[in-house]
Amino acid sequence: MLVAGDQIEAAFGAALGLSAMAAAGLGNLCSDVVGLQAGATVERLSGRLGLPEHHLSPHQLVQPPSKRATTVGQLIGISIGCVLGLAPLLFIGDEEERYLAKRLAAQREVEAAGELCPN
Repeated sequence: MLVAGDQIEAAFGAALGLSAMAAAGLGNLCSDVVGLQAGATVERLSGRLGLPEHHLSPHQLVQPPSKRATTVGQLIGISIGCVLGLAPLLFIGDEEERYLAKRLAAQREVEAAGELCPN
């Protein structure tokens, strides 16, 4: 979501007049679509791995314990997806900090050179 929102803002933000929040919303849409596709892929792979199906009757599926288990499973899946979606922050922050540190060092060099060679 973060990377998608950042790219949407960079590519279309100025051209379409998108705010950072609008870009973030579109990034969230992209993330949700990818999450749905990933869920379907996990279900297909679980069948290929030979994991057993639930074998619940339609009546059992609508019972409160089944609904709770479904909700808890979805919450866990969404939570894991959100945490994985934050992974780019581990790299974005470092890159930005290095850039700012280089700019600050260059500015200090210019200031030091100005002090050594007064006009």
